[in-house]
Amino acid sequence: MNLSLRHYTSAVDYTNFYSLSPVGDLLPTTYIEQRDNTYNSWNLDIRCSWWFAPGSQLTLLYRNAIDDFQEMHVQDYPKNIARISDIPKVNNLSLRLVYFLDYNRFL
Repeated sequence: MNLSLRHYTSAVDYTNFYSLSPVGDLLPTTYIEQRDNTYNSWNLDIRCSWWFAPGSQLTLLYRNAIDDFQEMHVQDYPKNIARISDIPKVNNLSLRLVYFLDYNRFL
């Protein structure tokens, strides 16, 4: 049995904007709109694996996932965690069977 918990956060804080000239130079611009943003991703995985034969495995996986993109800059980690707890979650349950067939035994 394996438990994985991951949280990823990335914030972008723009300080200047420029325009690109036809020859590839950066030119000052009057664009001042707020474009700072924050991205959060949360995953909780619970995996149960059973190795029932050499090279053969049965795996049951439960995954709880959240993705959030905010059009504002949030640097406070507790606020990021509190915000993603209010977002709808995606829950997945999967079952995977891998069975090893020895080709040499069938010859």
